[in-house]
Amino acid sequence: MSDSGAHQGLRPLRYPETHLLRRLAVCGICDLKMTSLNSGTRRYRYYWCRGTDPNRIKKAYERCPHPTISAPELYALVWSDVVSLLTNPELLVSAWKEQNKIGHKQDLNDDEKLRLKQQITDADNQRKRILDAYEEGAIELEELAGRRNVIDEKIKKIKMKLSNFTVKNTQEVSITDFKKNIDEVCRSLSS
Repeated sequence: MSDSGAHQGLRPLRYPETHLLRRLAVCGICDLKMTSLNSGTRRYRYYWCRGTDPNRIKKAYERCPHPTISAPELYALVWSDVVSLLTNPELLVSAWKEQNKIGHKQDLNDDEKLRLKQQITDADNQRKRILDAYEEGAIELEELAGRRNVIDEKIKKIKMKLSNFTVKNTQEVSITDFKKNIDEVCRSLSS
């Protein structure tokens, strides 16, 4: 099956070679998809923002102020972005990190990890002491349940913090591999 979009329930492209960004271009002003069109003679190709369609946007003041862009102009803009990404690997890695939401968590050093593990051990010991106090009759069942819930929540938060650190370390390894591969691709394209 061709990459015509028919498998997605979309109408097949009549002239797929003429509109490279069909179904991909989005208006930078109103964030609506742009439709690819030809002039009546098919001499001029352009992309039309659906934010100007009076059937879609009823109020004139809500319509997009930038209805069309010529296809060659849009292709030049996209190509310049592609070239800048491929000639600057750091920019590409940064965009990849942002898209994958990597680097937003704080790093934990080994001392911090040990401190968190000690907090879990302390909370487990506290849970045992509370249970002992209940068994000796020093506290009631309701108080046992309330204190135990507080301790369990504390342990849950600490374990979540530790697991986020583990996930971050795995992501850092994948970022390093990604950056190395991007650098190789960019070098091969520039030579």
